[in-house]
Amino acid sequence: MHRALRLALRGGASRSFAVAPTATRSLCLSTPALAKVSPPLPFSWSHLNNDDAKRASSSSDPSQSAGEAALPKDHRALLSLKKERKLKEYEAKIKVKAMQEGLSLEEFKQKSIAQSKARSMHPSSSTSTSIPSSAAKDSPPSPNSTTDGASEVEKKDAKVAAQIRARSEAEAKRKLESGLLNSTPAGGQEGPVKPLSKILDVEKLQTQDTETVSKLWTGYHIMKNKLCAVVPAEKYAEMLQNAKKYPQFVLPLPRKVVGAEQDLPGSSDTTSEAFEMNFLEWAILPPSSPSFNAGTSASNAQLRPATTLFTPLAEYKLKQDFSQPVLILTFYPDLADSHNIVLMRGEITGLNEQTGKGGRIDHKEAQLLSLTLQRFYLPTPTQDGEQCKQLLQNFHEKPQDFDVEELVNVAFRL
Repeated sequence: MHRALRLALRGGASRSFAVAPTATRSLCLSTPALAKVSPPLPFSWSHLNNDDAKRASSSSDPSQSAGEAALPKDHRALLSLKKERKLKEYEAKIKVKAMQEGLSLEEFKQKSIAQSKARSMHPSSSTSTSIPSSAAKDSPPSPNSTTDGASEVEKKDAKVAAQIRARSEAEAKRKLESGLLNSTPAGGQEGPVKPLSKILDVEKLQTQDTETVSKLWTGYHIMKNKLCAVVPAEKYAEMLQNAKKYPQFVLPLPRKVVGAEQDLPGSSDTTSEAFEMNFLEWAILPPSSPSFNAGTSASNAQLRPATTLFTPLAEYKLKQDFSQPVLILTFYPDLADSHNIVLMRGEITGLNEQTGKGGRIDHKEAQLLSLTLQRFYLPTPTQDGEQCKQLLQNFHEKPQDFDVEELVNVAFRL
């Protein structure tokens, strides 16, 4: 071949050797083409089809490359949308199924988990029926199964559940017998009402006389910007008896209405007086300190702590048990036997103890509610006292005879 090429170069162009240069050129062209081939790189297009490789190699436009780079993100977004749609459809089906069975979503979830656990612990009926009877007879019993069909794991779970149930019943019985409904198994007494021992040292108060205890109690609550009172034990016993019989009532609270219409045409005063009804509710509590009731007299042995909640009637109608009281009165009979007194503590909701501001009602309104409470639950043997007693009775026994106007007149009559 090389010899023919040299002859062609020496002799010039010749028709007899015209094919040789063409073949030589084709051979020379094919050799560099093979020399340029390199092993595939890790991120080459060798794994794609020919059409995909051509499209990848021909995408020299920056806008096209940017659009293709954004395709995977759109694909992921589309997948996430499909996934969310499937989840919503599945959630809707679960809700419908739970409603058909009369269960909430949480109850249906717990039931499904229990059923799945039961299926995992016991083989299905289809697989059990496929086993021949002879093989079932010849096979040895499972170590976790018993003759009655219950596994050892189920028996252990049932035993633990029985122990927990027994402890719960024993704890409930202990609380009912002791009266400490808010106590813990360790003996702690924590509840929504702060016990007297958390406020003052009761043991030291036992050693003081009645006048000193009254001064200490009053001085402490004046510094805390709270209401307080020292109630005679016999008066508290009478009030507690009426509270057990009539645990709920309504009390008016004077309010000034700004911008109200006036009946007098020439009057420039735009304020008038109205009344806001407050819902009163008693709660008789278990004994806070049983040790002080041991060996007590018969008259004071049945005295129990109590709280009184004052809530605006409109808010109570709207929120019921979720309403927030504006005033809470707490009565502590811990010193009823030793000093023949009951300590009363009043807390205004939202009040700042340092500044005495920020409460939902002020001190004057709180004192007025406390005095009105005594007017109806400790009626005096007078005409007004008889009217208060009758109003309290009608509120519970004869609501059709209950008169709000008479309530307002009697509540603030001097």
